Amino acid sequence: MLGPLASIWDPLGYLLELRRRFGGLARFQVGRQWTFLATDPDLIHELLVTRAGSLGKARGLRMARRMLGDGLLTSEGEYHRQQRRLMLPGFAPQQVAFFGESVVALAQQVSYRWRPGSTVDCLREFSQLTLTIAGRTLFDSDFESQAALVAGMLNQGRWLFRWGSFLFPLLEWLERLPPVRHLLLQRRRRIDDLVYPVIEEHRRTPRANFLSNLIQAGMSDEAIRDEAVTLLLAAHETTANALAWTCHLLALHPDWQRRLGEELEQVLDGRPATVEATSRLPLLKNVLLESMRLFPPNWMIARVAREDFRLGDQLVPEGSTCLVSQYVLHREARWFPDPERFDPDRWQHRPRTSLPRTAYLPFGIGARRCIGEHFALLESELILATLLQRWWLVSVAGQRVRPDPAISLRPRPGPRLRLLLRQGRGS
Repeated sequence: MLGPLASIWDPLGYLLELRRRFGGLARFQVGRQWTFLATDPDLIHELLVTRAGSLGKARGLRMARRMLGDGLLTSEGEYHRQQRRLMLPGFAPQQVAFFGESVVALAQQVSYRWRPGSTVDCLREFSQLTLTIAGRTLFDSDFESQAALVAGMLNQGRWLFRWGSFLFPLLEWLERLPPVRHLLLQRRRRIDDLVYPVIEEHRRTPRANFLSNLIQAGMSDEAIRDEAVTLLLAAHETTANALAWTCHLLALHPDWQRRLGEELEQVLDGRPATVEATSRLPLLKNVLLESMRLFPPNWMIARVAREDFRLGDQLVPEGSTCLVSQYVLHREARWFPDPERFDPDRWQHRPRTSLPRTAYLPFGIGARRCIGEHFALLESELILATLLQRWWLVSVAGQRVRPDPAISLRPRPGPRLRLLLRQGRGS
């Protein structure tokens, strides 16, 4: 049965049921708020590309702005376009590749710390690893402790976004409550106290990291603060979730894990993973593509209509909310037969380029496509290649891992995996 409570307690199931019952464009109401869910690729393209200028960021990000400021995630219009232009050179492939050795070295530290026969919470492990990498690439090694403190304060606010896409009026009411406003502003000040001294130190002594790139681009301290905090959250949260889901799926499907181990052994021959070697690991790429299809870290895009317009056969009134759910979209049987099955070979038989442009959107599309897509994919490939050369992952019996849709799609609880040493040359 569809209704407001269903959208709150099981948002993923609710969205899937809307798609099943109403097809490519569904309309529903929460309180006085009309909301539209688009799952047809043509309608999604119209929303996110053709009509991008007619849509604003969702109201649920207003509370995020209290802590994140006007970074790429929350900013809009000309300011967003200007900031994105300034930041793009720092995410060029040659710049991203510069950090490859650091990623591998930090992943090796994790690999050597693990012990045969032990059990790990892989979400916790990857959250710590990607946070360390984010701190190193954003702030440099001297400031990793500040990065951890900032990320901890940001993650404490996950509950604010748990149901934000459905309960905008409640969020707006909460935001007006003095205790909530005080909490958000207090946390903002604590983040500022950590980040601004780091920016000042980088202005005095430039370093080889993203923060120095932002300074060289000519941004103000406030703009650098907002972009750095946003990048820190995005860089470690979504990548850690993608890695945890991928390892969980490989542990549940040992045949795919075996095939991937054979590819790593053949290509790397026991040597450390490199940026160049990732181009010769097609199955590794396909495993990541398939993991992000089933459990996309960025599981939903929400926009608000700034004017009346028609979408398909529906009138979308000004102020309505428009949703695109990657979790739902990636389960469309027209493009992904047997959609609930983990099958990395589907990307070999039907490459991503043969799909409609908006059938697969783990990093979004258009002007708001994730600026760190290349970095996130390369980082994930290097980490997996490093760890899976040495370790065989076994899922602990009896655990029930479910997707938790909040800021990103986190596995809950964190998948527990038992570690066994591989017998190949990489061990």
